Amino acid sequence: MSELDHYCYLWDGTAPEWVIAHSERKYHFPFSLRTGQGLGILDGDPDLMDNIIQHMREAGRPVLDYQDWSVYSSTAPDLLRSIDTISKQVWRIRTHSTRELGARAVELTAPLTAVRAQLEAPHAEEALLQAARTVWAVRQTLLAFMRAHRL
Repeated sequence: MSELDHYCYLWDGTAPEWVIAHSERKYHFPFSLRTGQGLGILDGDPDLMDNIIQHMREAGRPVLDYQDWSVYSSTAPDLLRSIDTISKQVWRIRTHSTRELGARAVELTAPLTAVRAQLEAPHAEEALLQAARTVWAVRQTLLAFMRAHRL
C-alpha cells in the first residue's frame, strides 16, 4: 500500500465532508466542513499533498475559498477568541523582540479594539460579517509580519 492510499477517504466518497480549500496565496489543502480543520502533511513524500489534491480534483471534490468559509461560519464568541489569540501573539512579539517590532505589531492589530467593542454590544448580522472580515485581514497581516521578521 502506498502512502497516498492512506488518504483515499478524501476523494473516494467515504468521507464526503472533505473538500479542497484554498487561501488567498492560492495554496490548496484538504479541509473538513464538519470539523473546520485542514489536513496538513508534515512528513513523507514532498509531493504527497499535490497528489492528494490532484486525486480530489479528479474525483470532483468541491473547492471553496477558506476565507469566505471562515467569515460566514464565524460567531461573535469565535471572533472574540480569535482576537484574544491575536492579542497573545502581539504580547509575545512585544516581550520577545525589539521595541520597534512590538510597536508595529500593536499598530497592525489596532482595528481589533473597535471590533471587540462592536462584538460585545448588540450587533446586526452584517456587522458580524464585517467584523469577521476585519479579524481575518488582521490575522493574515500579522502572520505575514511574523513570517517576514521570523517571529
